[in-house]
Amino acid sequence: CDATGACKATQGQTCQTAMSCASGLSCSPDGHCCNTACTGPCQSCETGTCQPVTGAPHTGHGSCAGSSAECAGSCTGVADGQCTWPTTACGQASCTTLTNAQSQPVATNYVPRGSCNAGSCVAGAPTSCSGNLVCASATACKTSCTGDADCLTGNVCLGGACIGKKGTGSSCGGSNECQLGNCVDGFCCESSCTAACMACSQAKTGSANGYCRPVSAGSDPDSECAADTGDPCGHDGMCDGAGGCRYRNTSVSCGTASCTGEGIYTPLGHCNGAGSCIPGTAGPCPNNMPCASASTCATTCTPLSTTGCILGYKCAASGTSCVLATMPCGANQACPIANGGGECCVYNPSTSGTYFAEVCISAGGTTCEQTTAQLGQYVDIQCHSKADCPAGQVCCARVSSVIFGWSAKCVPPYPADPFCHAGGMNGAVQLCDPTGSPSECMGATPDDDFGTSCTGAAFADYGAPDVATCQ
Repeated sequence: CDATGACKATQGQTCQTAMSCASGLSCSPDGHCCNTACTGPCQSCETGTCQPVTGAPHTGHGSCAGSSAECAGSCTGVADGQCTWPTTACGQASCTTLTNAQSQPVATNYVPRGSCNAGSCVAGAPTSCSGNLVCASATACKTSCTGDADCLTGNVCLGGACIGKKGTGSSCGGSNECQLGNCVDGFCCESSCTAACMACSQAKTGSANGYCRPVSAGSDPDSECAADTGDPCGHDGMCDGAGGCRYRNTSVSCGTASCTGEGIYTPLGHCNGAGSCIPGTAGPCPNNMPCASASTCATTCTPLSTTGCILGYKCAASGTSCVLATMPCGANQACPIANGGGECCVYNPSTSGTYFAEVCISAGGTTCEQTTAQLGQYVDIQCHSKADCPAGQVCCARVSSVIFGWSAKCVPPYPADPFCHAGGMNGAVQLCDPTGSPSECMGATPDDDFGTSCTGAAFADYGAPDVATCQ
């Protein structure tokens, strides 16, 4: 009973205040006398004993709603009678792509959804879209790219990911991958490098990758230089190592050869290495040969004749060169070439026999008849030295009579041919022996006119050269 004599409520009975409950009991928020205060939002004392409840809080025990409907809690029967709050995401995410003056995407501002905390929605922290991607919408970032437009400026989409553009010298598959926008020869290049015979890879230029330099000389990896088939000095189909197509070099012949007149030969010209032809220089055919055709020189002639030689020359015994058609006259005087011949003929026009004179006659052994009515000599000179004779023969000269008839012929060595076995003045017999070293001329008997050796001056009393010599 209370002080007024009224009965107090017992445990479990309804109450208005704690004073209305029996001693030791509390009036719980739900209006029942309870063994404890039982004030928790998720507690109830309807049975007189304070117990946790599930679901919504009972009447008088407050609320688990919190400040955000998304984050509202509930009673789950926990022992302490407190609300159980969700920790899930809450609120709305946002995504904004920022652009520069050229409308290029340069940054993003992404705010993710918040998270529930004791009934309140705590906003997410602002950040950028990951992987250099732009916003997919007003509420989300892209998660991968399908093209460069899905990436922030300065990045390129490769394999679904946005990666930074590459610097000079880096390998590339397209110009969009390079910072300077030039992918040349598989490398990010310092320029577009579009000129012929220019490249941007070490394999083509020998210089570092990424630098536009001339293609190595003698190569054309990109088939930029066509060979000029119509001009022998034109481009040869390769680069010149200086950023241009190469011309054929100076070792290449050009133009036409010609042979005119008395063996005047103009050879083929040669290229100057810059696209032009330098004509050949005209000059005599080799070995004094005439023209064989309008464009070639002869290379052979008829031995010991003027056939096959230019005017004033005769064919040597070898048949491969022409020599001056002259024989020494007197004191080694050359016979002028005025008549196409040039052989030297010696004769004595006087009766005193005190001197000899020489005239030039046509080649080929023409007999030089006496030129005066007085007693004189004739000379039949067909050779002057062994060089004028065919192989295996020698040139032998002799005096054939007391009137000094002279002869010089190409004959086999003595004694195969008796020409050198001749009678001289006073009946002296002269023998030309080609077996000596050098060949010797021997007199059978001493003779005032011939002497006893070839080194002496035969006919010394006449002042004439020694013609009785095997050569």
